[in-house]
Amino acid sequence: YILNKKPVVYPSLGFLEYKKLLFIGMRITFIVITVISLFIAFVLFFTSYRSAFEADQACHFEKRNIYQDKAEFGCDHDLETHQWILFETGLNDRPAMVVKRFRY
Repeated sequence: YILNKKPVVYPSLGFLEYKKLLFIGMRITFIVITVISLFIAFVLFFTSYRSAFEADQACHFEKRNIYQDKAEFGCDHDLETHQWILFETGLNDRPAMVVKRFRY
């Protein structure tokens, strides 16, 4: 009985149907990547300062008002990454800790 049983044949996609599905998948992937890229660009553009001067002012303002201009805190300009950095100096030969970054 088992030897006379015919194998089950599952329907398969033809070459054209496979190409259509692949093309649709590539279009969806392209659209998703484009939307994510535009969202990241939008967020980075609207959350950064327009100039180094504005970032400098914001850093020193926060240092003065929030941290009461304590000597342990400082603002430094990083030319490579285009940002001002509010940091807390390290005590006892410990490295400084970044409190906040002000991108421009």
